[in-house]
Amino acid sequence: MKGLSLIPVHRMIIRTLLSLSLLLSLCTAGFAQANNNGGNNNGGNNQNGNNQNAGGITIDADGVIAAPFRVTQNSSQLNQRRLQALAAEALPADVNRKSEFRKISLVELEKICQAYQSKNEPLPPEVLYLAGLTRIDYLFVDREHNDLIIAGPAEGFAANAQNRVVGIESGRPPIRLDDLVVAFQSQDRGLVTGCSFDAKPENLAKMNEYIRRTNNASSAATAADRFKTMAQILGMQDVSVTGVPAGSHYARIL
Repeated sequence: MKGLSLIPVHRMIIRTLLSLSLLLSLCTAGFAQANNNGGNNNGGNNQNGNNQNAGGITIDADGVIAAPFRVTQNSSQLNQRRLQALAAEALPADVNRKSEFRKISLVELEKICQAYQSKNEPLPPEVLYLAGLTRIDYLFVDREHNDLIIAGPAEGFAANAQNRVVGIESGRPPIRLDDLVVAFQSQDRGLVTGCSFDAKPENLAKMNEYIRRTNNASSAATAADRFKTMAQILGMQDVSVTGVPAGSHYARIL
């Protein structure tokens, strides 16, 4: 890294990520279809159409999000064995192994995407989920091969009972290729990525008035009751996302 020039590296990052972005728009359609098929299979086992495993949450007619399931010790153990079996069936052996330091070449990743795009085939899970990387700790610049390499801990992965793709051992979600591209694009444009919970103005005014009327010394029990009352007055809040496309997977998981 000694004597590293930031400008050439920056340009190389942009060229690589722009290529990946274009390829992703063409390659991920099959991935979305595969996920939908998985959801349809789950729905087939749910005769009343009320899928309790919809990505781990349900959203009612008022837009309220809830977690409808409970994880017990037995279900956790069964799910662990299920994850191991699914990963062994779907992933290459080298991807299904835990690694504290797995490296991925962005140039090679681009070539793989191009190959699948030319065949009009969906990307396999080991590509879409970056070989099971759960975190990016390092970015290496390979000047000799004009390459960028990301590295970090990785492990085998599979969809759990709530249809969330998670690591077999840690339970952490692997990084998705499209999320990585969106994150780099947002940073390159100088955008601030964030998620805001916005209270309704009328409810916020009511809560401030309540605070003004009850702004006096009190016991711990009274303070706890006041916090509960404040939460009830404030009510449900709207969630807004900034810095990333609203329709992206990245925005949905913020």
